[in-house]
Amino acid sequence: MFRLFKRSALPTDKVNTVLAFLPDMEAGSFNRAMGYHRKTGSNLPQVESLRKALLASGLVHGSGWTSFLYNYKRIIAPGGIGSMTPQEVQTLITCILRQDRLSDGLLAWFCQSGLMTVTLRRLKALHDKGEIASVLH
Repeated sequence: MFRLFKRSALPTDKVNTVLAFLPDMEAGSFNRAMGYHRKTGSNLPQVESLRKALLASGLVHGSGWTSFLYNYKRIIAPGGIGSMTPQEVQTLITCILRQDRLSDGLLAWFCQSGLMTVTLRRLKALHDKGEIASVLH
């Protein structure tokens, strides 16, 4: 269990801004993310918009995330992301964005692979149950 942040409400409008990307992700709008990144060295415009929305959302925190991505078995296991706690979803999002700065293209890979779609679905499920506002900062 990760104990990363103080408990206070995360503004619903900021979570909704991030969740607004989910229909486009499910429709396949992010499927070319890695090919585009390899060709141009930059993100698809929609991936870049997602990155900015995630950074502005309050979901990204500053510490305790560095070893989380290395626990890849938890991420790729059947139901792995789908069973994550709000703290684990926040840590995964933080990890993806922080590692993307070090390993350029990781966010594009997560988008194209479908793992970001699964992550946003989990965020939506937690949000719909009211579990986000009470846990994340």
